[in-house]
Amino acid sequence: MDSFLSRTPSDRESSIAATIETAAEIPDRQSLPSVESSTSTTPKRKRITTADATWQHTRKPQGSEPERAGPKKDLVFYCKYCSNPPYSTYVSTTFCNHLLKIHSVEAAGSEPNSTKKVRTSLIKEAFNKAGEIEVAKLQEREEQVLRNKSLSTPPTAMSKNSARTHMRSTKIFSEKKLQSSPAKLHLSADVWSAPNHKTFLGICVQFMQEGTKNPYQALLVLPKLPGIDDPGSHSGAEQWKLLQPAIEEYGISRQLGYITGDNHGPNDVLCRLLSHFLDGRGVAWNARHRRIRCHGHVVNLCVQAFLFMDSKEAVLEVCRQIEEMDQASFNIDMMQGWKKRKERGWSQLGPLGKLHNTAIHIRANDYRYNLFRRRAGKVLGLDNDTRWNSWFLLLDAALDKEEHIKWYQDKYYNALVDDYLAPQDWQTLRETRNFL
Repeated sequence: MDSFLSRTPSDRESSIAATIETAAEIPDRQSLPSVESSTSTTPKRKRITTADATWQHTRKPQGSEPERAGPKKDLVFYCKYCSNPPYSTYVSTTFCNHLLKIHSVEAAGSEPNSTKKVRTSLIKEAFNKAGEIEVAKLQEREEQVLRNKSLSTPPTAMSKNSARTHMRSTKIFSEKKLQSSPAKLHLSADVWSAPNHKTFLGICVQFMQEGTKNPYQALLVLPKLPGIDDPGSHSGAEQWKLLQPAIEEYGISRQLGYITGDNHGPNDVLCRLLSHFLDGRGVAWNARHRRIRCHGHVVNLCVQAFLFMDSKEAVLEVCRQIEEMDQASFNIDMMQGWKKRKERGWSQLGPLGKLHNTAIHIRANDYRYNLFRRRAGKVLGLDNDTRWNSWFLLLDAALDKEEHIKWYQDKYYNALVDDYLAPQDWQTLRETRNFL
């Protein structure tokens, strides 16, 4: 196997072809007498073919019965067991099936067709080897990727101890860079949930270096949220338990400038705890002044309110809270209200919910997915809570493929009757897209 895989593709193809071509020769070699008995005059036994065995169950044509029939004038098989009515056919396979089904007679030679069996076996083996070659090619590509990745790592990081040493030296280097920064250090913090349901707190730092004009950015720490007070908690106290050790380890408590985070209550708590910590070390740090709310997150919350709140008054209340920027930040009950409204059913959200359900219906089945893709040239995306412009992208794509979506909803009307987009719904989608 190794020698087979080590050949070039052209050599392997030639090998497969040669293997198949030798199939017909093997039975002849097996039927030849051995070298020791080559001088013997014993005659070879004549092999009985399938056709010979089939003719044993036939009779000669009688009276006006034709001897040949069919477009190629083949000999006709007359069943000697059928008299009233008689049975005949010029197809040998059909006649054999008749014998087996009606008379329970198996018309086959006394010896198996070894040539055909060996040839079939060798063909299968050749194709199996071709499949193994493809697997080997894939493994080779994977190994090359891993090899390239390995070459990009520091040559000193070849063991656990050397990796730790490298990380320690890198950390010391980063500490010196941060501590020698001519300007304040600005932090940004955000909570991230991994697909394996583990939650991490990412803390980044922006800083300047001597002799440079452009700011640098680096990941300070990426610890897992322990959830000591409440399992899975994202509270400000939980985040502070991870931020405080990082500030102390890097020795940057006197250089902190601003901290940026989402417009969420726990981040206000985090800033107040940081202010209290620095105050104990004689550093004045005004939490209300130094707290920067992520502008993109604020805009996204306004858009969410516009899309999903029930009334104009609710939207105005959202805007009022954002304008005040108080320490309570966003009203948690209001956020939960959005989620509960979504959970009641997407269809209740009007045209947006209907479009969402249609996109889900297209993607829920491989046949429907490919059918729509072939017709429209692309498939509708899905709205995403973490990708803030996902609703705009979905609306933009839907309006561009309006004709195809109408065709799809007509085709699957029974399944999408509650989500059917009427003309006024399409007008609402256009106005919403223009607003976004």
